[in-house]
Amino acid sequence: MVDADPRTERMKFLIEVFRFGWVSLLAVGGGTLGLLLSTNRTPLSAIVTGLGLLASIGAIVVLLVTGRRAEAILRLLEEERQHGRNHS
Repeated sequence: MVDADPRTERMKFLIEVFRFGWVSLLAVGGGTLGLLLSTNRTPLSAIVTGLGLLASIGAIVVLLVTGRRAEAILRLLEEERQHGRNHS
């Protein structure tokens, strides 16, 4: 059965984006940390480390934006639920 409320579907999508953001941050951040701590300093490793840092920052931004959007949808749904109880 498909949920008719588009906000609920949007919330499910945001949850999946949030999960993807965390997995990306852990994977890329771990690899970047490994490169930062390595003793092999080559120009290629410096470039890859820089790209990893940029990707980690991007994942953090995705997590922050997604979390704020999800909180806004949750507040809206909660207000509607409270409003519905008051008028029942």
